[in-house]
Amino acid sequence: MRIKIYSRKEMEEAVNNHTIPHNEPIISVYDIGYESVVPAEYNVLNLQFDDVTPFLIDNHLCHPYYENEFLTRNPVLFNKNMADDVYNFVSANLIAHHKVYDTNHMLLHINCFKGMSRSVAIGLSLVLNHVGWDYFDYKEFITSDYYINSVINEWVFKIMTIEICKNNFIA
Repeated sequence: MRIKIYSRKEMEEAVNNHTIPHNEPIISVYDIGYESVVPAEYNVLNLQFDDVTPFLIDNHLCHPYYENEFLTRNPVLFNKNMADDVYNFVSANLIAHHKVYDTNHMLLHINCFKGMSRSVAIGLSLVLNHVGWDYFDYKEFITSDYYINSVINEWVFKIMTIEICKNNFIA
């Protein structure tokens, strides 16, 4: 499996220009109060949560946008159910792809607002926990500009890794 990371703007352009086939899996991450830029007719898993961690919230270190948002609402953190949704979505798409193409070289598209934190955390957790990966795909991901220039949301990465490990031990 290969992963391509997008910012919200890049994903919107890709969808509007029809550069992503409707059957390729997309994980679209977006903030509370926004809508996904990916239409429902795509093979999409939509996740809506804030780009924050418990540590940032508890120590009032969130980006000013979120600090202002949290004056009127509670933060929405990435959680176990979302991680399970990601794992199940990716697993189901890998199985379907393998049945049709007899290969695991599926392309997974992931976007968040800047394409630097939440989407990279999801992608990296899939890579490091070997969900649909071989060595060459791994090397391609960790040398990509998105990974190198990212500020990974460690909460998303942690929860994803815990849930992937649980799912892999059960399977």
